[in-house]
Amino acid sequence: MNRKKLILLSAFLLFVASSDSSSQFAGYISGTYGFHQNPLHNYEKLPDQLRQAYVELNYDCDEEASFFKLSYIGGLMAFNRLTERNYYEHNLWARYNIAFRSGQGSFVSPPDGDEVAAESENEDVVSSREDSSGSFLDFGLKFGGRHDKKAYKEYDNFGSAAQASFRVGFGEAFFVRVTNTLDYRRYVYLAELSNVSDAITVQAGAMIHPSVSVGVRAGGGLKHFTSSLYDTLRFEEKRTYKIGKGKGGARIKVPSSKQLLLNAESDNIFQLGIGAFLITKWAAGTCAVEFLYRRNPGSPSRYLAQYVNTTILSDDIYNDHFAFEGPETQIRVTQGLPLGVQSIWTLEHQRKRFGASAVNLVGEQLSGNRIDLRSSAEVYLSRYFELVDGFGMDLALGAEVIRNQSNDVYNDFSHFQISGSIGFGF
Repeated sequence: MNRKKLILLSAFLLFVASSDSSSQFAGYISGTYGFHQNPLHNYEKLPDQLRQAYVELNYDCDEEASFFKLSYIGGLMAFNRLTERNYYEHNLWARYNIAFRSGQGSFVSPPDGDEVAAESENEDVVSSREDSSGSFLDFGLKFGGRHDKKAYKEYDNFGSAAQASFRVGFGEAFFVRVTNTLDYRRYVYLAELSNVSDAITVQAGAMIHPSVSVGVRAGGGLKHFTSSLYDTLRFEEKRTYKIGKGKGGARIKVPSSKQLLLNAESDNIFQLGIGAFLITKWAAGTCAVEFLYRRNPGSPSRYLAQYVNTTILSDDIYNDHFAFEGPETQIRVTQGLPLGVQSIWTLEHQRKRFGASAVNLVGEQLSGNRIDLRSSAEVYLSRYFELVDGFGMDLALGAEVIRNQSNDVYNDFSHFQISGSIGFGF
């Protein structure tokens, strides 16, 4: 979950206590409020005001050669008009890092995509050990779930993930990092999407200048759907019709009310990926450019086609990247601004070719493969104020625009949001 993307309103500190110089408890509570032009990201473009509140509790224990962190994050998303979409989610993270050698370089490698034990907002957890000459082992565990209102109970799920990463530095300019992530997710009311996945990634990087680093990454993974059967009373693999009567007794074809589960017989998805990155640093900021190409050899992917008025979840909302292949590029700039304001600017473009067909709003096939062209731009501004010693307030503003061009009618959409946030903690 990403606090900065969802909008805010109230806050006060929950629980904080200090134990000794090397370990401490910390708490943070935030509220977000904002306007979304299309919060559900579909062709209907129904606007809404959203409110979000999150509580975060952390326990850190930092020793000379090891680091342990335990985190709980729970949050409530509340819509103003689409109230049936309200949901609560919660996650518990544990991370342990042990360093074999800590260097003095300034090389910082990018995270391995969907990291289990640390979100992008916590990338500084082991920054002192992620330089060019640092070598360490890193272990992470995550447990969590999501609870939706009755109308959208298909989204209810729980799961866990485990990650192990080994990084070794060579001299002051090179590093290699190997990461393996095992993930399990069970959808309580939609067994057809429950799955287990495993992915391994290898990164290699070099510092070609004190302020410039480059690298490559390659990896592969498998996603396995744990249920090989599906409920034929609720789903079908191809749209069927029944004959009804229209005005004047005319015979008309009426689409079936069943949901479309495309490629239901596909239990496994294999994916390979290769990419490169470039990172530049200056006094008040950084710029990271990343390119990644995904390739899905073998059989097509299982997919729930979504169309008008449906409540069924269309994708696995946690690791849906297994469902598509194609190139993606991201440019991310962090820059300090006057008056202590910190900024993050992000541009991203993806071409997604799905292993399932594109359909119209009643589920009729339009193309053998759904293809999306997705472009987005985001800006995030924040300012931290220290109110008293060790206690502070964080104010933030954000805006994002997305355009997803798709030959699948339901998934052809645009989206715009603005948000404001306030948080307290230490």
